[in-house]
Amino acid sequence: MIKKSKFWMVSVCCLIALVSLTGCNGSNPLSPAPKGPVPISEALKEDRLWIQVRGYQSNLYKDMDVDSVWQFHDDGNVTVYLAPHAISLKDFKGLSNEEIVTLVKDEYVKATKLSGEYNPSPQPYELIVKTDGSGNRTDHEVLETNALQIKESNSTSSLAMKRESNVLLTPVSQAIYDTRYCGLGWSDEVDVPNLINAGKTRQTMGCFFITACDEGFPGFILDTPTTEGVKVE
Repeated sequence: MIKKSKFWMVSVCCLIALVSLTGCNGSNPLSPAPKGPVPISEALKEDRLWIQVRGYQSNLYKDMDVDSVWQFHDDGNVTVYLAPHAISLKDFKGLSNEEIVTLVKDEYVKATKLSGEYNPSPQPYELIVKTDGSGNRTDHEVLETNALQIKESNSTSSLAMKRESNVLLTPVSQAIYDTRYCGLGWSDEVDVPNLINAGKTRQTMGCFFITACDEGFPGFILDTPTTEGVKVE
């Protein structure tokens, strides 16, 4: 059973059988075009933008909430921008990577009434292959990174604890407007509060880690226990 964790104050069901984001109008596609699915560890080595989304369907759709935007750098670090609930995937229509980041930063400042700019610093990250009972095959994969921090006035405060168990399992490929997104994610039945009778209702929830990709891109796969440079547990 996959462990679900909180990222900041948002329930995040995301994880890592991942995707590669080739960019909405301003980013570069993976080049040269791969002949087969790309292991997530290879995909994250490129300077590229990824988007973490969730919603009450088992596949991508335009009204999915954006939880965060991840800018991976080719030096092995990642900058993660938390997104307020007011942002959905449809808000990124026609935007370049730079415009996406600017939108998320501006909306975060408005939502949190932050004094000053929101500029989280790049942090190292680690991929962890979680094996099945035999220890020989990948069950799922985890992406971990250090706590996000912001600098307000002359002090630095932590906004999030260490991110854990971002597990991506299900491959996804879906066109949203004029952008095709590829990635990996998770979907399952979860208990959702029912405001009418104060009880709970079972409903499908999907959480995905995606990136813009070219038409025909073969998608992504999990790393294996023999992948170099990836921690195995």
